Amino acid sequence: MKRTPVLLLLFTTIILLSSIALVQQKRRAAAPPAPPPPTAPASSSTVLTRDVALIDFLPPGFVTDGSADYSEAVREAFLAAAHGTLTLPNFPVRVSRANNQAWCVLVEAPMLVTGSASSALIERDGGVQLLRVRNVDGFTIRDVTLRSRPAQGQGLAHGLLQVIGGKAIHIERVRIDGCDADGIAVAQSEGVVIQGCTVLRASKSAIYVNASTRVRVGANEIIAFGGHRTSAGVVVGAGIQLSSNRDVVCNENVVQGGTGVGILVNSLETGGAPVGTIVTANRVTNTTNPTNSNVSSGIRLANGSGDGRTQTIVNSNSLRGCGAFGIYVENHHGALISHNSIVESERSGIMVATVQDAIIVDNVVLNSGTSGLTNFHQVHLINQATGVVVRNNELRDLGAYEPGAARDSVLDASQGTPNLVDPTLTFGQGPIFTGVARRGDVVLVRAPKAGDYIGWVCVTSGEPGVWKPFGRIDY
Repeated sequence: MKRTPVLLLLFTTIILLSSIALVQQKRRAAAPPAPPPPTAPASSSTVLTRDVALIDFLPPGFVTDGSADYSEAVREAFLAAAHGTLTLPNFPVRVSRANNQAWCVLVEAPMLVTGSASSALIERDGGVQLLRVRNVDGFTIRDVTLRSRPAQGQGLAHGLLQVIGGKAIHIERVRIDGCDADGIAVAQSEGVVIQGCTVLRASKSAIYVNASTRVRVGANEIIAFGGHRTSAGVVVGAGIQLSSNRDVVCNENVVQGGTGVGILVNSLETGGAPVGTIVTANRVTNTTNPTNSNVSSGIRLANGSGDGRTQTIVNSNSLRGCGAFGIYVENHHGALISHNSIVESERSGIMVATVQDAIIVDNVVLNSGTSGLTNFHQVHLINQATGVVVRNNELRDLGAYEPGAARDSVLDASQGTPNLVDPTLTFGQGPIFTGVARRGDVVLVRAPKAGDYIGWVCVTSGEPGVWKPFGRIDY
C-alpha cells in the first residue's frame, strides 16, 4: 500500500520531463537558421583564369595546312583567353592584318600563349606586326612559331612579335621564321626574358630591346639576319640590338651569319645611355656589312647619348669573321673588355675610339686584317681614347686561320691623354721599321742562330722609333 504513491510520483516525473524535452525540440525546429559567417570582400586584383583552345574557335571543316585565313577566329580566341591560357593547335593557322591596323592580332590582357613544335601563326603579306602585345602586366608566349615573308624590308619599323609597355614579359622557345623587319621587338617594358628562341631570316634586328629595364636575353639562336634598307637607303642589321636599356644580361646566344652587327649595345637618338649591360659567353660568326663596313662588328658598343657612364662588361665571347672589327668600343667609359677570343677580323680585332678609362685585358686576338689593309694593328686606339688600359692580351697570326695583315701589336694613335698600354712582345725577322713603336716594345727573332741576337727592343718611341738589338747568342 505504501509503494503506490512512490511509483505514481516517479511516473509523473518521467512524463513531465518528456513534455519539457518535446517543447524544446519544437522550439528549435521553429527557430530561424543561423546566418552564414561573414565573407571577406573580393579583392580588386583577383584574376580569373580560364583555359582556351584555339581549335574550338575554328569553323567546321577547317583546314590544317595554313591555306585558309582564320583571322577573326584567332582574334576571338585571344580575347576569350584574357587572364588565362590559350593553347594553339598542332598545325599552322593563317592570319592577316586587321582593318586599318598595323597588326594582325592584338593582346591587351595578361595571358599565357602556348603550343608545340608544330604550332604556328603565319602571315603572308608582310609590313605588319603579326602579334602585338600592348601595356600588359604578365604576358608569356612559349613553344610557338611566328612566320612571315623572309624579304629585305625597306623603311619598316616593326617586330613580327611586338611588345610595348607592361611588365613580366616572357618570350620562351619562340621561333621566328622570316620577316621583313625586326623579329622580336620589345620596348618600354620591365622584367623581360627572351630565352631559348630561334630567329631565322630577320631583315632588320633579329632580337631588338629598347628603353626597358631588367632584361635577360639568353641562349637564343640567330641565323641569317640583317640587310634591311632604311628610308635613306642605308643597309643595316643586327643579330641582337640592345638600345637605351638598364640592367641587361645578354649571354650564351649564338649569332651566325648576317649583314650588320652581331650584338649592338647603343643608345636611341632620343633615349638615355645603356647602363649596366653585361655581354658574356656569346658566339658570333660570319657577320659583315660590305656597303657599310665601318660599323660592321661582332660586338659594337656605341653610345651617342652624351653620357658615357655605362658600366658595360664584354667578357668571354667567341668572335670569328665579324666584319671590320671583332669588338668596337665608343663612348662607353670604364668598359671592361676581357677574356674574349677574336679571330679573322677584316681590320682590327679590338678598336677603341673616344672612350675614357676602358680596360682591355686578357683577350686573345688572332689573324686580324684579313682584308689585306696594312695600316691596322690587332688592337687599335684612335680619336679621343683616354686613360685606356691595355694589358696581357695575346696577339698572334697563326697558320690555322685566314692570314691577317694587321700587326701583332697595340697601336695607340689616339689624341687623348696618355693611355696605359703595355709594351708589346712580337716575333719577326727584325725590328719594326713601319708604324708607331713605343719604348719597351720587343721583337723576338723567329729563327735564332748562333752569333746573332735574340731580338730587338725599342729605346725611343716614335714612327718607327729607335731599335737596338739585345741578347747575343754565343757559339
